[in-house]
Amino acid sequence: MIPVLISPVNDNFFVVGFMDSSRGNSVYADFACLVRKSDGAIFKLTPLPYVINDINDIRNKNLFKTDSLGNMYYLGHDDFYTNRRYIVKVNLSSLSSTILTPSTQDVEYFELDDLGNILYMGSSTSIFDHIVRLRSVGGEYKVIPHEYLNYVWHGLDGALYYLEDLNVKRINPNTLDLEPYGVLPSAPSWYCFNNLLYYFNYNNCTYVLGTDGLSEVYNSTATPRDILYTGISTPITIYSYDLTDNYLYIYGKDSSHNYFLIKVDPDTGVCSKILGNEYEIYSFSVSEQNGITFNALRMADGKRIIGKVSTSGGTVTFLDEDSNAQIAYLERIR
Repeated sequence: MIPVLISPVNDNFFVVGFMDSSRGNSVYADFACLVRKSDGAIFKLTPLPYVINDINDIRNKNLFKTDSLGNMYYLGHDDFYTNRRYIVKVNLSSLSSTILTPSTQDVEYFELDDLGNILYMGSSTSIFDHIVRLRSVGGEYKVIPHEYLNYVWHGLDGALYYLEDLNVKRINPNTLDLEPYGVLPSAPSWYCFNNLLYYFNYNNCTYVLGTDGLSEVYNSTATPRDILYTGISTPITIYSYDLTDNYLYIYGKDSSHNYFLIKVDPDTGVCSKILGNEYEIYSFSVSEQNGITFNALRMADGKRIIGKVSTSGGTVTFLDEDSNAQIAYLERIR
């Protein structure tokens, strides 16, 4: 067995998943366990989890979601051969699990609000078609009239939101009514099928990170807006990002295929270049006080190095040039 998944759930639990190394397919876990942080107790997780986000979903969502009532939700599957996926609810107090979706449906991705109402997309084996459904916390189902529904997110107010053309819609958690929230001023560059993207919350706003700029899809005035990147050739390709209290940092390449590490002001879209083609960056971490630490291939001599640079750019200090070091940044889970 080899590990394929370590994912936080909440302050009290995290999930670890393993795959049979002879199988060579890492989208399914062959064994998974729920670990309680307070005492290290381990509980076998059944059904087994599907361990990647669907290609049509927002890329940086957590695989294991929670509601405000102490329940965990995830995509489970039967086994490697049947491929059917369904939504599983785990009561983290009683440590019991329940499959929520019908056996005639294959769920591709889902999101839920604070109360446990679930919006999901998938396909139905009974009608051989794509479906979009809203399942209430009480078990009622509601048809959402779309064949595909991309870009669904959990709002800062605890409700579900999704994008329909240029219209941002809100699902009322209590009535399940579809409410108009706001309208984007133009079609964002990221709004297309199979476009992997990221979203994040910053200063009580929700942003979708796109190839030409940011879309502020939630704010205090319910007026979504587009924020175009300035100072860089667009559209850009995004490989990874990090967020501090004041800035967004992106590693990627521009429309001319030049690689960069840039600092972006989320309020204005202004970009400041920190590093360029001199490094192929594998991972990085940012602290506004201590600068940027990164693991990269140095193009000048082919060495894999650990370097450090100010958040304003400038001279790179090398912390390791000789050990061919590979580093990962640890996430605190307890």
